[in-house]
Amino acid sequence: VCECSVFICRAADMSACDALKLFVTGVDDLNDIIVAVISLIGSACGTFGGIVTSAKLTNYRIAQLEKKVDRHNSFAERIPVLEERIEALRRRVDEFEQR
Repeated sequence: VCECSVFICRAADMSACDALKLFVTGVDDLNDIIVAVISLIGSACGTFGGIVTSAKLTNYRIAQLEKKVDRHNSFAERIPVLEERIEALRRRVDEFEQR
């Protein structure tokens, strides 16, 4: 009859039952380690996926803002030209009014 009531034992005093219990417990610990590693991999993949998605969204938004800035700059470049044309038209109108 084997008594397996004591889990912690010294290596010299280890009975066959204790060795079996240590092996089975070791397998449980191995399963826990495997589950932990799988969880780590899943968490790492999720985190990496979130970072990549966030970076893509940020790059897209920056590109859209750059397009808006380019349109604004194009408009800002045309304003002085329009002001010159308006001033030239005013002078011509003034000349016609004086005649």
